[in-house]
Amino acid sequence: VPSALRQFQGSLELAESVAPRSTVVSTNHNSLGLTYQAIGNLGDARRHFERALEIDSAIAPDSPLVAADLQNLGSLHQAAGDLREAIRCVTAAEDIQRRREPGSVALAITLDTLAQLHLEESDAAGAIRRAEEALAIFERLEGERSPDKAMCLEILGRAYEAHHDAAAAREALERSIDA
Repeated sequence: VPSALRQFQGSLELAESVAPRSTVVSTNHNSLGLTYQAIGNLGDARRHFERALEIDSAIAPDSPLVAADLQNLGSLHQAAGDLREAIRCVTAAEDIQRRREPGSVALAITLDTLAQLHLEESDAAGAIRRAEEALAIFERLEGERSPDKAMCLEILGRAYEAHHDAAAAREALERSIDA
């Protein structure tokens, strides 16, 4: 990992010297953020994710890149145990994707992430709503068998279980095995 950090840092420095406010720079910040998050350095991860968001928002505030930056920040807040801030960030990503990429796999993945976050926050109804919408998109775009669909059904099953609907939970979990 230290060699990856050095490589990303070198790439970032080079990109900043050529085009300091470009998507190449923001991509490097996101790569560093993901690497720092993977090794548990959430402070440096946050600094890089926030810088990527700042750059991408200045370039195109309603872009898929901004949605991805918000997803990264949401993941970071989830790892730090701040579910409310994670939900806020991922919901902002969802808003962008609904405007820019409606019905897309990217939106479905975001909805699936929100379902997981709502489940972790003990909001089974919110989790079910998001997971069902994500599942409909996955089924339409990816067909009957896909890893995305299987993971979504697993979250949906756990959400139904938390909502005390054993029959629906069992059905979703059984369907996840076949996906």
